Amino acid sequence: MAKVKLDKRDRAGLVCAVVAVGLVVFMACFCFLGPHKDFHKSRLKLAQLRAQEKLAFETRAEERQNLQRQEQLMERIRGREPRFDLGAFMSKVLRDAKLDERTDLQSVKPSSRFEHADNLSMVQLKLKGVSLADLVDLLHRIYASKNLVVLHKLDSIRPAPGNKGLDCNLTLIAPKA
Repeated sequence: MAKVKLDKRDRAGLVCAVVAVGLVVFMACFCFLGPHKDFHKSRLKLAQLRAQEKLAFETRAEERQNLQRQEQLMERIRGREPRFDLGAFMSKVLRDAKLDERTDLQSVKPSSRFEHADNLSMVQLKLKGVSLADLVDLLHRIYASKNLVVLHKLDSIRPAPGNKGLDCNLTLIAPKA
């Protein structure tokens, strides 16, 4: 192969072209390994921060809702008569429903498995020979009172002897004021 003789001007142009190509290759590698890589890292970090912010907002909104519900419950507790007694309340409801002769009502101490057992009242109610309509009516009366009395457990429900209604055992709880 024959050597090509280049004058100074052509050599300078060739050197500039080689340097320019080298700079372009260097800048492409630098951008891909440097700022471009950092850009992708920052995009991922921004997406993570946005997800954390969204979770924080959702958590705050949920906490506000919980506080509102707790405040509503506290208002209902404060709205009860000052010396609310679950046993006396249940006796009155049973008399009003004309079920007092077919019931056995006992106060029970809440078990220690309840987190705040000291702040709860509990009664066990045994109904004998009541109709399903009477049972439903009784539960409606209890819940309609707005005294925060809840059915904790339905221990048993079965036909009464002689198929004259139902026998059932209920456990009811209410928070103390």
